[in-house]
Amino acid sequence: MKKLFVSLLFLFSLNCFSQTKVIVPFGQGGGVELSLKHFEKYLIDEKNLKFVTLLKPGAEGLIGLQELSKATKDGSVIGYTTIGSVASAIKNNNLEFEYITATRKFTSVLVTNTQTNIITYEMFVKKMQHEIPYSFGYNTPAQLVFINEILKNVKPKIEVVKAPYKSVSNVLTDLIGGQTDFAILPYAVVKEHIKSEKLIILGSTGKLNDYPQLISFDRIYPDWVDIAGYCFIAPRGTPVDVITPWEKIIESYLSNPKMIEEFKKESSTTYTFGPNRLKQLIEQINK
Repeated sequence: MKKLFVSLLFLFSLNCFSQTKVIVPFGQGGGVELSLKHFEKYLIDEKNLKFVTLLKPGAEGLIGLQELSKATKDGSVIGYTTIGSVASAIKNNNLEFEYITATRKFTSVLVTNTQTNIITYEMFVKKMQHEIPYSFGYNTPAQLVFINEILKNVKPKIEVVKAPYKSVSNVLTDLIGGQTDFAILPYAVVKEHIKSEKLIILGSTGKLNDYPQLISFDRIYPDWVDIAGYCFIAPRGTPVDVITPWEKIIESYLSNPKMIEEFKKESSTTYTFGPNRLKQLIEQINK
């Protein structure tokens, strides 16, 4: 009888997926939205399920996460965001959530526009030693950490401007237009801009199959920190039996052989499934 009840509860929860709202605390065009759309396509194609995405950008993810923390605990609202934004909201704003799982992370790349006349990482390092007021654009905590890690190692002559944006699309607009000089963004997001030569790739946060000779920061800098990646969370106090259907669906997605191959094509890697790994990652960031 207990097994029957659990099965019926699971089926009921699946039927309610179409009413579920997924809060994304960032704007359009970034890795969060890109990876969530990939998951959404899997749900539609493989499970015939849908949900509603709500983009709530602002304050590096804080505005959307504050809304999520106050949402109902019946499973009708969950969040999909960066691991770094959750860690920041917990540490700096005392917000609390139920952890569902970390999902995956894209390899990110340092890119510039044609106006800087920089075409290699070596040139980038040398230029940073001159007193030029360069600027970086970013829209997630992980991107800011990457910027700070590079600047810590490069040691520019003068202070670099670090400009926050509400969305990756806004970063890209200003980067391509020359209003900002550099950004560190998911390769999957900027790949076409690099191919069209609107942007120049200078280095990456990890191995990139498309550019095997490219400088990889995790190799040249022993203390390199990578807090990139995405996760599903729920309002604090959401019951386990409400979260369980989501866990089953997400785990089937992350372990699906076809999806794993597609992840590789997008230059992304998956995290170990489950709330414990996500908790470890957040605690590691907040040390």
